[in-house]
Amino acid sequence: MDTANNRKPHVTEFFSRHWWLFLIPFLLAVYFFFSFLLVAMGKAVEVGNRDNVFYDAAVVISPWNADALAGYAEYKRNYAVSVEGEQRQLALAEAVEYFERAINQRPYWPYYVVGALDAEYIMGAPDDVIQQRFDAVVELAPNERGLDHHFTQLAILTWLKLREDQKAWAGKRLLSVKSPARQAAIDVLKILPDFQRGPLCAQLPWSLAKEACQ
Repeated sequence: MDTANNRKPHVTEFFSRHWWLFLIPFLLAVYFFFSFLLVAMGKAVEVGNRDNVFYDAAVVISPWNADALAGYAEYKRNYAVSVEGEQRQLALAEAVEYFERAINQRPYWPYYVVGALDAEYIMGAPDDVIQQRFDAVVELAPNERGLDHHFTQLAILTWLKLREDQKAWAGKRLLSVKSPARQAAIDVLKILPDFQRGPLCAQLPWSLAKEACQ
């Protein structure tokens, strides 16, 4: 009994001296909440300017937040396709930069790599850049079906920049994807100019290409 009674003052003294330690979990919770709140607010902003103050704040206060970085990259990409010339290229360069930062935070998440490939395609990146990014997606997620819808369309759009082995992989993948993803890729093929569609019509399996190439 005496030991227990002697211990109580020490416990009380510890709490009185180190009460601030119990603020740490609360402050961390506020920090994370505020970070993700800024991302949600950034997503809600209609694309109209190259910059987004909420995403700007989110990536400054939480540079570890891959969702914030990728979200801002996607925002920049969407802005880029709404403008022309220098503004488009600047926004796309920033989109790629933010996608790269997101990839660094989550290096095994292939969706960010596909986002970077999309931005680089719109930029008109050189063949080797497109090929390296394509390889990275295939290496990270050769069987990730969630990528099919976007990635197969990008394969069609970047076809002239791909190596022969990459074209073969894309053609085989298109034969195995679910019907909505396959049809979306065929719809992209239909609207390509002749100089792009011609090689695809010659090289894709005819069961895929015939709808767009007859």
